[in-house]
This record gives sequence, structure tokens and C-alpha cells, in this order.
Amino acid sequence: MINRNVVFAFFFLGSLLCSFFSYGQQNGLNINLKLKGLSSLNYAVLYKYNGNIADSIAKQKMINGTTVIHASVQIEPGFYFLKVGNLKETLPLFIGAGKVDVTGEASLWPKVQVTGAVDHKDYQDYHLLTDSLESAGQALFKVCTALQDSKDTTAQSALQNKIMSNITSYEKKQLDFVSSHLDSYYSPVVINNAKWDWTRKRAAYDRLTPSIKASKYGVFLAENIAKWKKASGLLEIGDTVPEFIAKTANNADLSLQKEIADNKLTLIDFWASWCVPCRQENPNLVKTFQENKSKGFDIIGISLDEKSAEWKAAISKDGLVWRQVSDLKGWASPIAKLYFAGMPFNYIPQNFLVDGKGKILARNLRGDQLSKKVDELLKGNSL
Repeated sequence: MINRNVVFAFFFLGSLLCSFFSYGQQNGLNINLKLKGLSSLNYAVLYKYNGNIADSIAKQKMINGTTVIHASVQIEPGFYFLKVGNLKETLPLFIGAGKVDVTGEASLWPKVQVTGAVDHKDYQDYHLLTDSLESAGQALFKVCTALQDSKDTTAQSALQNKIMSNITSYEKKQLDFVSSHLDSYYSPVVINNAKWDWTRKRAAYDRLTPSIKASKYGVFLAENIAKWKKASGLLEIGDTVPEFIAKTANNADLSLQKEIADNKLTLIDFWASWCVPCRQENPNLVKTFQENKSKGFDIIGISLDEKSAEWKAAISKDGLVWRQVSDLKGWASPIAKLYFAGMPFNYIPQNFLVDGKGKILARNLRGDQLSKKVDELLKGNSL
């Protein structure tokens, strides 16, 4: 199941990155602001994001809804937002030095026209591609919460499919944007925020133009990719999964390497009792296990539960007869960190299919895909 806090970040905050460092040449920015229907005396205030803090960098009095805001800003674009009087919402801007026109109706604020800023247009284009999916993600987040303890398996199954379809569509839109905006300052922002593994991010980064790679966002992205690569190098298909020793549901010590050495194939499955998609996938795992356990196939479940009683109850109810381990630390699990450090570990279920030496043969196979792959590998002569 998707971590609900991460779902919120994935769908609603992922497009606005405030942690890029600040450097570069300064130059002038002029924002011509004209709002119809703003009768009383107001002030317009321009804020800039510095890390997680928003600093006021310019303030101008508005007369009849009109003003010109002057500020010294970086030549390269950055994240700003504009606050007008007592209007509740703010206008996000992705702009650099130059002239920007902001016009519209005060009653429709912040749905106004922003022209003269190429970089902000890229920002707008990105949101035109993804906003509907963000709205759908918000709706799914609410349904996910409502169905947390539901016994309606039909509704849960439909929800799982919608969640995964929404995430897949969202990621495709991100990739489409980057592919059509290789010379945009906003593309490194999109790549950096995307919930892709580092190999996908590096492939997207490699396609960017030299000037964008050399920009502050490009440099920051490259540094992050290097960190992610270093942290997650063991997790590529073809490499060996890291060893761990953990307590089983029966309070016995389990050594991963010892367990997988006794089988031709082992599925290392990350799940939790509270995870709706995980529970929905469990019948498929039971079926695949029963069909192949005599042929050298096994499963090791790693739970991200925090409550032992709920974890054990789910094991019993779902008929998970294979070995189960958990440190009962939820998303802070040391085992999860060992396997997913530096990678977008944002939802479960996730799994690794490995051979008897711990070599990763496949990742995140479910349902028929898993059963077919297991059958194919067990029938082959490579194990």
C-alpha cells in the first residue's frame, strides 16, 4: 500500500521543489501586476524559497490594482510566490531575471495570466499535463484512507488497480514533459522529484542539453544521482541482495542468505497488515507458493508493521505459511533502509526474486507476471 504521507508528497507537493541551493549571478526582475476589481489599498509581496523558508524580497503598494515590483534575482529561474493584500491564496512563479506581466481578475486570483517568462510557461505546461492526475491522486488518497479497514475485497482490488494506473500515468506524463523540454530549466526539477530509481533519472538527465546540465538545477540533480547510485548500487537486477538477520513471527532468528541457499528461487516480499494492495496480492502469492514450493520456490515476507498482534493476525488470516520477519519499526525498518536506501521506496508491496545465491533476477512482479516468471525460471536450466 502507498504510504499516505508519501502519496501526499507524490501527488501534491512533488512539482514544487524548494530545496535547491541558491547561487548565481543577480540581475533585475520587473513584475507588472494588474488586477481588475481590487478596490481597496493593497500591497503586493514577492517571496522567494530558500530551502524550506520563504523570504520576502520585495513589497510594493498597489494603486487601483496596479503596481510594478522590482527585485534583484538570479538570472537563472527559481521558485517564488506572489501574495496580494488579503487574498487568501498565493501565485507560484518559476521565474528569473527579466520582465513578467501578471494580469487578471482579483476575484479569480490566483487563476491569472503570466506572460513574458519562458521558464514559467514550462512550469505551466508541466501542470497542464499533471494537474488532472494530481486531483485523481487526491481522491484516491481519500478512498484509500476510507477503505483501510474495509472487508470489501472487490472495492479494494479496484482501488489498487486505480492507484497503480494513476501512478503509472503520472510518471509517463513526467517523462513526456522531460522528453519535449530537454532545454528547459524546469526539467531537472521534474527529474529530481520523480519517484523513479536512479537509473531512470540518469537516463533522463543524460538527454538534457549541456546548458541545462550546467545550470544550478542540473548540477544539483547530477549530485543527487551520484548519491543515489552509490546508495543503491546493490539493488540492480544481476546483483546480490544484502544479508540480514531478523526475528520471525515465532521469535526465531532468520538469516536471509541461509534461507535462500536452500532453494532455487526465493521471493523477498515487503508488505504490511495495514496495506490494502499487499493483502489483495497475498492470495496470488499463496497460489504461486503452493504450486511451486515442491520445485524449489520459497517466499520470505518482510513486514513494515509496527504492531505485532496485527502482523501475526494478518499472517494467519491470509494463510501465509512461509517465513515472515519484521523489526516492527514500520517505514523506519533497518531492513527496508538496507534495501532501499537512496531510492524511491514510497509504496508497498515491493519484492525481489532471487536465485539460490541471492542474485536478483526480477523485481516487483505480481499476479500472473510472477507465476509465469517463476514457472519459466524453474523449467529452465539456468538455476
